[in-house]
Amino acid sequence: MDALLELTPVRTAFEVRGKTYYLSPLRVNDWAEAGAVVQARKAKPLDLAKEQLPRLADADRRALLELAFDAERWPFPAHYEILRWFATPEGKRFETWLMLRRNHPEITLEGTEVLMEQAQAEAIEEARVVARQDVPAGNSVSRTVSQATADVEQHLGEQSSAA
Repeated sequence: MDALLELTPVRTAFEVRGKTYYLSPLRVNDWAEAGAVVQARKAKPLDLAKEQLPRLADADRRALLELAFDAERWPFPAHYEILRWFATPEGKRFETWLMLRRNHPEITLEGTEVLMEQAQAEAIEEARVVARQDVPAGNSVSRTVSQATADVEQHLGEQSSAA
Protein backbone atom coordinates (compact mmCIF):
# COMPACT_ATOMS: atom_id res chain seq x y z
CA MET A 1 0.00 0.00 0.00
CA ASP A 2 2.91 2.37 0.68
CA ALA A 3 4.09 2.00 -2.91
CA LEU A 4 0.68 3.14 -4.17
CA LEU A 5 0.86 6.25 -2.00
CA GLU A 6 4.27 7.05 -3.43
CA LEU A 7 2.81 7.02 -6.95
CA THR A 8 -0.18 9.21 -6.08
CA PRO A 9 0.42 12.83 -7.10
CA VAL A 10 0.18 15.29 -4.26
CA ARG A 11 -1.67 18.53 -4.70
CA THR A 12 0.37 21.61 -4.03
CA ALA A 13 -0.66 24.90 -2.55
CA PHE A 14 0.04 28.60 -2.74
CA GLU A 15 -1.37 31.51 -0.79
CA VAL A 16 -2.82 34.80 -1.98
CA ARG A 17 -4.01 37.42 0.48
CA GLY A 18 -4.34 34.89 3.28
CA LYS A 19 -6.32 32.30 1.29
CA THR A 20 -4.76 28.98 0.34
CA TYR A 21 -5.28 27.67 -3.18
CA TYR A 22 -4.54 24.09 -4.22
CA LEU A 23 -3.19 22.99 -7.59
CA SER A 24 -3.90 19.43 -8.67
CA PRO A 25 -1.97 17.50 -11.33
CA LEU A 26 -3.58 17.50 -14.76
CA ARG A 27 -5.88 14.60 -15.58
CA VAL A 28 -6.44 13.01 -18.97
CA ASN A 29 -9.51 15.16 -19.60
CA ASP A 30 -7.51 18.30 -18.76
CA TRP A 31 -4.87 17.35 -21.34
CA ALA A 32 -7.63 16.71 -23.87
CA GLU A 33 -9.19 20.10 -23.17
CA ALA A 34 -5.84 21.86 -23.55
CA GLY A 35 -5.24 19.90 -26.76
CA ALA A 36 -8.59 21.04 -28.13
CA VAL A 37 -7.63 24.68 -27.50
CA VAL A 38 -4.26 24.21 -29.20
CA GLN A 39 -5.93 22.43 -32.14
CA ALA A 40 -8.52 25.19 -32.57
CA ARG A 41 -5.71 27.73 -32.93
CA LYS A 42 -3.80 25.78 -35.56
CA ALA A 43 -4.25 26.41 -39.25
CA LYS A 44 -5.89 23.62 -41.21
CA PRO A 45 -3.25 21.51 -43.00
CA LEU A 46 -5.27 21.39 -46.23
CA ASP A 47 -5.63 25.17 -46.27
CA LEU A 48 -1.88 25.55 -45.88
CA ALA A 49 -1.25 22.97 -48.61
CA LYS A 50 -3.63 24.71 -51.04
CA GLU A 51 -1.55 27.87 -50.82
CA GLN A 52 1.56 25.99 -51.94
CA LEU A 53 0.07 23.78 -54.67
CA PRO A 54 0.36 26.19 -57.63
CA ARG A 55 4.12 26.49 -57.14
CA LEU A 56 4.83 22.75 -57.01
CA ALA A 57 5.44 20.02 -59.56
CA ASP A 58 2.87 17.23 -59.83
CA ALA A 59 4.81 14.72 -57.73
CA ASP A 60 5.37 17.32 -55.02
CA ARG A 61 1.67 18.26 -55.08
CA ARG A 62 0.68 14.65 -54.51
CA ALA A 63 3.18 14.29 -51.67
CA LEU A 64 2.05 17.52 -50.01
CA LEU A 65 -1.62 16.61 -50.32
CA GLU A 66 -0.95 13.18 -48.85
CA LEU A 67 0.77 14.76 -45.85
CA ALA A 68 -2.05 17.29 -45.45
CA PHE A 69 -4.73 14.59 -45.60
CA ASP A 70 -2.83 12.53 -43.01
CA ALA A 71 -2.65 15.55 -40.73
CA GLU A 72 -6.38 16.19 -41.19
CA ARG A 73 -7.18 12.60 -40.26
CA TRP A 74 -5.32 12.89 -36.95
CA PRO A 75 -5.82 16.50 -35.92
CA PHE A 76 -5.06 16.20 -32.20
CA PRO A 77 -1.84 18.06 -31.35
CA ALA A 78 1.22 16.23 -30.13
CA HIS A 79 2.09 16.37 -26.45
CA TYR A 80 5.06 18.66 -27.12
CA GLU A 81 2.73 21.15 -28.87
CA ILE A 82 0.59 21.41 -25.75
CA LEU A 83 3.70 21.79 -23.59
CA ARG A 84 5.01 24.50 -25.93
CA TRP A 85 1.69 26.35 -25.58
CA PHE A 86 1.84 25.93 -21.78
CA ALA A 87 5.16 27.82 -21.93
CA THR A 88 3.36 30.94 -23.26
CA PRO A 89 1.67 33.42 -20.89
CA GLU A 90 -1.77 32.43 -22.20
CA GLY A 91 -0.95 28.73 -21.90
CA LYS A 92 0.41 29.13 -18.37
CA ARG A 93 -2.83 30.83 -17.35
CA PHE A 94 -4.88 28.02 -18.92
CA GLU A 95 -2.74 25.29 -17.33
CA THR A 96 -2.97 26.98 -13.93
CA TRP A 97 -6.76 27.23 -14.30
CA LEU A 98 -6.97 23.52 -15.17
CA MET A 99 -4.92 22.73 -12.06
CA LEU A 100 -7.01 25.02 -9.84
CA ARG A 101 -10.53 24.13 -10.89
CA ARG A 102 -10.75 20.68 -9.31
CA ASN A 103 -10.35 22.19 -5.83
CA HIS A 104 -11.75 25.64 -6.65
CA PRO A 105 -14.60 25.22 -9.17
CA GLU A 106 -15.70 28.79 -8.53
CA ILE A 107 -12.57 30.20 -10.17
CA THR A 108 -12.96 31.06 -13.86
CA LEU A 109 -10.24 31.37 -16.46
CA GLU A 110 -10.45 35.15 -16.12
CA GLY A 111 -10.35 34.80 -12.33
CA THR A 112 -7.19 32.76 -12.68
CA GLU A 113 -5.56 35.67 -14.48
CA VAL A 114 -6.48 38.03 -11.65
CA LEU A 115 -5.27 35.49 -9.08
CA MET A 116 -1.98 35.08 -10.92
CA GLU A 117 -1.50 38.83 -10.97
CA GLN A 118 -2.08 38.97 -7.22
CA ALA A 119 0.11 36.01 -6.37
CA GLN A 120 3.84 35.94 -6.51
CA ALA A 121 4.71 34.47 -9.89
CA GLU A 122 7.47 32.37 -8.38
CA ALA A 123 5.12 30.67 -5.91
CA ILE A 124 2.67 29.61 -8.62
CA GLU A 125 5.47 28.50 -10.92
CA GLU A 126 6.97 26.34 -8.16
CA ALA A 127 3.58 24.78 -7.43
CA ARG A 128 2.95 24.08 -11.14
CA VAL A 129 6.33 22.40 -11.54
CA VAL A 130 5.85 20.29 -8.41
CA ALA A 131 2.32 19.34 -9.48
CA ARG A 132 3.54 17.87 -12.77
CA GLN A 133 7.07 16.74 -11.94
CA ASP A 134 6.39 13.01 -11.75
CA VAL A 135 4.34 12.71 -14.93
CA PRO A 136 6.28 11.09 -17.78
CA ALA A 137 6.51 13.23 -20.93
CA GLY A 138 4.91 11.35 -23.79
CA ASN A 139 6.25 7.80 -24.03
CA SER A 140 9.49 8.62 -22.26
CA VAL A 141 9.99 7.26 -18.77
CA SER A 142 13.29 9.03 -18.35
CA ARG A 143 12.06 12.61 -18.83
CA THR A 144 9.32 14.21 -16.81
CA VAL A 145 6.90 16.84 -18.09
CA SER A 146 8.75 19.55 -16.19
CA GLN A 147 12.03 18.53 -17.84
CA ALA A 148 10.39 18.47 -21.27
CA THR A 149 8.79 21.87 -20.62
CA ALA A 150 12.15 23.30 -19.56
CA ASP A 151 13.68 21.95 -22.77
CA VAL A 152 10.88 23.54 -24.83
CA GLU A 153 11.19 26.87 -22.98
CA GLN A 154 14.98 26.85 -23.47
CA HIS A 155 14.57 26.07 -27.17
CA LEU A 156 12.00 28.85 -27.60
CA GLY A 157 14.31 31.24 -25.74
CA GLU A 158 17.19 30.33 -28.04
CA GLN A 159 14.99 30.89 -31.10
CA SER A 160 13.80 34.30 -29.90
CA SER A 161 17.32 35.45 -29.02
CA ALA A 162 18.61 34.29 -32.43
CA ALA A 163 15.91 36.29 -34.22
